[in-house]
Amino acid sequence: MKKILCLSILQILILYNIFYGQWYDPQSTQVTVLLEKEDNGKFVTYGTGFLLYNYEKPQNPIVITCAHLLKRSKIFVSINADSTLINEFKRQKLAAIKHKRLWTLEGNKIRCLVSLREKPNRTYITHSTLDIGAFLLSFPFNKVVDDSGNVILKFVNTLSIAKSGIRLKEEAALGDEVYFVGFPFGIGSFGLVEPLVRSGSIAWFSEDYDIFLLDAFSYGGNSGSPVFLKRIISKPSHLSWENASLVGMITGHQGIKIDNVLTQPKPDELKFEKGSIEMNFGLAICVWSDDILKLSQEAMKLSIE
Repeated sequence: MKKILCLSILQILILYNIFYGQWYDPQSTQVTVLLEKEDNGKFVTYGTGFLLYNYEKPQNPIVITCAHLLKRSKIFVSINADSTLINEFKRQKLAAIKHKRLWTLEGNKIRCLVSLREKPNRTYITHSTLDIGAFLLSFPFNKVVDDSGNVILKFVNTLSIAKSGIRLKEEAALGDEVYFVGFPFGIGSFGLVEPLVRSGSIAWFSEDYDIFLLDAFSYGGNSGSPVFLKRIISKPSHLSWENASLVGMITGHQGIKIDNVLTQPKPDELKFEKGSIEMNFGLAICVWSDDILKLSQEAMKLSIE
């Protein structure tokens, strides 16, 4: 009797894992990049970006992020370096590699400086009304293979989202389960680039507006986070999964700023200051993939140098 009970519980756990534990696609973290800024000589988490495939220049993936993150003169992009590249850097005692942009190795990730300028050659683009921006990356190489086709050297562990991995507004529905990937509070930005995955659902959208809301908490560092529809089983009898698809990007959250709040900056000191706090209502503001795609078409023509 006990054996039958144990087997039954095991079967339930297996079925639960099959039907409910596979909604996240690990590849969605490989299309996500960390955006940083320099503050007093230190690199600080600034936001999130993600890569779209560049059909005109495949060697130059398009970085999509929020327009408000591109108001600085420069930002930095950090990506996980491949282990073969790390070993090669160590073997040759290299600190950086230059190809149009300078890539510097720091631990297990590689970082490049992106100058944001309009003249003489524009290096970034923003949407005229929505909080969407884009620029191009350029890798020195993708991979090096030997005569047998074996990979002996690879630059970074990234993927780019192709058009087939994108769903438009008309394909989304109220209540659809989604997840988003990013770096709130700088989580996942130290050592390896390991973004945080959070889930939610589409809480509101309208034909009269170009934004939609998620029933989910987003915070600083989630600006530019890609939003994916969760994977679902398309053919239950064969356990055939549909891939997670990009449906939008987080640009901010609904909240309210409360001024004249008495705060205690240092818990160990009996000293109070008047300041302000923000209340987060748990509604993330997003833009649709339709508008992201339109901007990406223009971004393909941008300069890198």
